[in-house]
Amino acid sequence: MLAGLLAALSYAAAAVWGLTEADAVGGPIVAGFVFAAQIAYEGARAGRKTHLTDMDTGGRKAVYTALSNSLIGLLLLAGGLLGLLADVAGPEGVLALLALMSGASVFTGTKLSEVQREKD
Repeated sequence: MLAGLLAALSYAAAAVWGLTEADAVGGPIVAGFVFAAQIAYEGARAGRKTHLTDMDTGGRKAVYTALSNSLIGLLLLAGGLLGLLADVAGPEGVLALLALMSGASVFTGTKLSEVQREKD
């Protein structure tokens, strides 16, 4: 959930910065925000895999991991549609959408069971 929150804040900051600053310095600063969001993505990815394997009770870790990776792959392919959105709404619109999606992941994460605590 923390990784999702970091990504949401990074994308939102990049979108706001992109809308308000049009100077030459703005590009590298926005890139820095997106870099921070990518680091958050890697953290979320590690957390997803850890949670999925920890919730396994019947020796199906490989199935959970394969399904999870396949679903994420499909979502990443669908992410190609963000290029169309960028043509219509501009890069700031895409960054704002990514911020909303990352923020939604935080609330979704609160609905997951605490399988790590259950194993202790």
